[in-house]
Amino acid sequence: MEKATFRTICLIFLLISYSAYSQTGETINGLLLYHGEYPHAGVTANLHDANGNIIDVTTTDGSGNYSFYNVPQGTYTISFEATGPGGEVTLTDAFLVMMHLFNLYPFTPIAHLAADVDGSGTITWNDYTLILVGYLNQGNPFPIGDWVFEEIPPFTTGSRSETKVSGSNSSGDVNGTFVPTKTAESVSAHVPAGDIVTSPGKASRVPVNTAHSLQMTGMHLVLQIPDGIMITDIESPLPDLNYCIRHNELILTWLDQNITGQAVHPDAALFSIEAVLSKGLDENTSYRFTLLPGSHFINAEGEVIHGVNISIPALKYMAEEIFNLTAFPNPFTTRFTLGLELPSDGQVTMQLYDQCGRIVHDINQSSLSAGTHQLHIDGSTLAPGIYFYHVSVMGDENYDKRGSIIKSK
Repeated sequence: MEKATFRTICLIFLLISYSAYSQTGETINGLLLYHGEYPHAGVTANLHDANGNIIDVTTTDGSGNYSFYNVPQGTYTISFEATGPGGEVTLTDAFLVMMHLFNLYPFTPIAHLAADVDGSGTITWNDYTLILVGYLNQGNPFPIGDWVFEEIPPFTTGSRSETKVSGSNSSGDVNGTFVPTKTAESVSAHVPAGDIVTSPGKASRVPVNTAHSLQMTGMHLVLQIPDGIMITDIESPLPDLNYCIRHNELILTWLDQNITGQAVHPDAALFSIEAVLSKGLDENTSYRFTLLPGSHFINAEGEVIHGVNISIPALKYMAEEIFNLTAFPNPFTTRFTLGLELPSDGQVTMQLYDQCGRIVHDINQSSLSAGTHQLHIDGSTLAPGIYFYHVSVMGDENYDKRGSIIKSK
């Protein structure tokens, strides 16, 4: 009986002690803001003791708030973890990193964390390259992972209670746009009348133009490549244009480090795609490049330009070559002739390039009728060497041919 009474007294004492202990525990409240501005929901918050051990876990609510209850007196830190894809990373983010490196744009602490994608602790040109080329163009993940969080300094319970406010950011999203954004809607594409007719195994050039003039400082385009088409080259007047072919997507990225911008006109191609159609495709069928979400242009302030429309002709598969072109004599001494056999009426243009890509002869021919024609080229002033010609026909059907010719001594 005495033992039972003793056990009962001990149990009551333990319950009273536990109750008193739990009542003296503290509630720790926190608020997590994306880019220091917007509530960040669904993030895991970890409470660490002085030894770094996780003693409690919770999740931020729709307002970015979280709480730990009945926390004993002691010293603690809080860390965060987020799952899922990060926020939208655009050319604007690479632009702001470049401006920061030029000492023209200061970063807030959370923007600094987002920009330091290599985790070195310092913003460098390597971070700029990782965003512009590594991530946007090549699709590589950032070395620091998908998310960054501001640290909450160690704190001790028992002092004046206050909400722990900290910031979160997806890596590389320097301006804090997050998803969803409107960048995917800023560019549209259309297919102009008149397909580029080609045959299997032949390289054809697909020019990509804007529908109107604009002044841009950066371009990021993602195009879906039609099945059965192989990309062999990209030509562009834009210096240091980066392009990458990943799976069935062609990704083109360019940013002007001089911040002077580039004037774009509809009559000059932004770039041209050299493409080859595979054998076995459906004859008389058109194959189109499709503009994908995420494509955008930026202006000199690093802002996305809305309402841009680009023109991308389709490639039309023909089983047999119907546009014949010959160059003779080859080699030549002073003059040579281009013989054309046109299947339909069209406007013919011709450019002759040297080995450095400079135009040394240019013909903008008026409309020619269907049939056989000859273009006589005076090359008497040209230095001996190899030259490349490019002939285009624009009409009901478009044709494109290239070749080389040698001027002898």
